[in-house]
Amino acid sequence: MRYHKEELLDMVFSELNQNWRQQLPELQDAFEEVNFSKGELLSNNWGELYMVAEGAFGKYAKKQPQRYAMPGEPLLIPNFRHNYIFKALADTKTYLITKEQLYAINESNPKLFSLYQKLIGKHDQYLAFRTDLLDVPFLERCQMLLKRYPKIRSYINNGELSSFLNMSKESLRKLC
Repeated sequence: MRYHKEELLDMVFSELNQNWRQQLPELQDAFEEVNFSKGELLSNNWGELYMVAEGAFGKYAKKQPQRYAMPGEPLLIPNFRHNYIFKALADTKTYLITKEQLYAINESNPKLFSLYQKLIGKHDQYLAFRTDLLDVPFLERCQMLLKRYPKIRSYINNGELSSFLNMSKESLRKLC
């Protein structure tokens, strides 16, 4: 799936605040298109916010997959020291707003703070998905993952998928 900037931002932000366009007209213009080639890493600048429009990103800790960000999802770079690596799993189109831009908008329009807090909550739900996934039996893990990310297998190999699901490659072959 592909999203245009206006469509993507509206989809994400309207879920958090129906009036975001009227309350924060400067927000949409602040996002800039940034494209990544397959295998390319994010700059990992603290506090950056990417909106994935096309393609996919993987988030890794010590080479272990932690999260996948697909089209229509926000990807927040932690605003603290971390060892995460964010890698494009395909040619990927994003829209980026930097921490400095967010601060500048918030300084002139404090309504951003409320929207951003809600976005952090939504992002936390994406982060919690893997924890929730690992709490269910093996067979349900496959079903749950493929329901949420039906195209994930086109982006990663079985070794990475088995690592993400915390199961052996043999179990993956039998169950998924």
